[in-house]
Amino acid sequence: PVKRTRFAAAATISALGSIMSNKFFVGNQTTNFYTMIVGNSASGKDRPIQCVKNLFGKLQKIDRVMGTPSSSWAIYDMLSPPDSKGISKRTEYPTLMIATGESEQLIKSMSDKGNSFGQLIATTLLELYTSVKGEFLGSTTKGGVRRGNCYSPAVSFVGSMTLEGFQESVNNKSIGSGLAGRFMFFPDSEPRMPEQP
Repeated sequence: PVKRTRFAAAATISALGSIMSNKFFVGNQTTNFYTMIVGNSASGKDRPIQCVKNLFGKLQKIDRVMGTPSSSWAIYDMLSPPDSKGISKRTEYPTLMIATGESEQLIKSMSDKGNSFGQLIATTLLELYTSVKGEFLGSTTKGGVRRGNCYSPAVSFVGSMTLEGFQESVNNKSIGSGLAGRFMFFPDSEPRMPEQP
């Protein structure tokens, strides 16, 4: 098989960034990164993401990793876990690594103005990206219970999508709206192995 050095770079940048986040600063910036692997089906784009999960498991930090977020509330609960009554206390310097393969449905839902859940996830990820060294308020329920409130959250993201999914969901509009512009995209550019007869 062909080595996918760009895919490995994307996963490494997000994983190391998450491990070092809130411990290592460059000026006013931490090392949280959002990276996206872009490749054809069966090109090996999900393998580096599995390696990230395995790494955090070996470091006994798997509780700081989540797959595809089902909602913004799932992200809030990872940053500031609620107690048995559903009340979460404000945390300081939480880290979170979002590692999800086949991310195009998530990216599409976040770009779809008619998808309120996707839009809330996009808004949450955008706010988290810019909340390092500051307060993140999370959200408040109708009953007045605040969830996800934390100081200086460091969230990193590594995902993968097909080239077709990239072309459908990433455009000038999605980049201009904020979230897509926060991602570093790593397209597959390495040569394919010739097909065996």
